[in-house]
Amino acid sequence: MSCKKNILIVDDDSVFIFLSKKLFSKFAPHCNVDTCGNGKEGIELIHNCIRKKTSLPDTILLDINMPVFNGWDFLEEFILLPEDMTSKSDIYILTSSIRDDDKERSKNYYIVKEFISKPITPEIIKKVIA
Repeated sequence: MSCKKNILIVDDDSVFIFLSKKLFSKFAPHCNVDTCGNGKEGIELIHNCIRKKTSLPDTILLDINMPVFNGWDFLEEFILLPEDMTSKSDIYILTSSIRDDDKERSKNYYIVKEFISKPITPEIIKKVIA
């Protein structure tokens, strides 16, 4: 499967990041995968893209529960950015949270494509790059 997409994984779980990168390299080897350990780092990366006038990630896999700046904090900052810059980024919440209120809350953000429960699978990789 060919893919020239830029993927950003925002998650504090190093095992999840390791496995995600392995799955992307196997099932979407042409994707460029960047990672950030929390939402603050993720938003800083997005701001850097805007400042440098480079493309924002095509797909963002966002965890909810992280230190410093959680997924909700990231979303609140992301929706304040110029829509003409952010509208090309698809955000998927990919989390271990099984709380119904988290799933419902994610529906309040028009930028969230889907709420997906971990673990990451080849099917999820194929879905987010489609």
